[in-house]
Amino acid sequence: MKPNPKSIQQSIQISIRQQSSGKELLAKSFTKCMNDASWVTNELKIEFCVLFLNAILDRSYNQKIDDFTYKLRKKPVYFGIRLLKRYPKKGLEVLVNLIMDELIDHQKYSQAELFQFYSEVFDRFFPKNLSLGYAKS
Repeated sequence: MKPNPKSIQQSIQISIRQQSSGKELLAKSFTKCMNDASWVTNELKIEFCVLFLNAILDRSYNQKIDDFTYKLRKKPVYFGIRLLKRYPKKGLEVLVNLIMDELIDHQKYSQAELFQFYSEVFDRFFPKNLSLGYAKS
């Protein structure tokens, strides 16, 4: 199945209107696009989770706005997923920044909501971990 970049943008719009179910919908759309992209390996998913968690913990996502960053922030999240194909390391940084920018700057997620989003993404990337006793607390 081909990834649908519009589904991420639609999920973002719904998430803005319906905060309670929006995190799950956005996480579901995002992880579906990542899972459907043939170039996204489990290693990239793990690296994404580590970078994203670090960004939440120390708020390390790039908040500096230079010309290049400004242009990237106007791009949809799916652009960040496509970057992983050619530039895995830099693409991960850009993708984390795009998502953090969306969640913090546009949707005004608190740190607790960021952790909820992270948990939802992680569970959708690695669902078999739930059956091994690593369920959400």
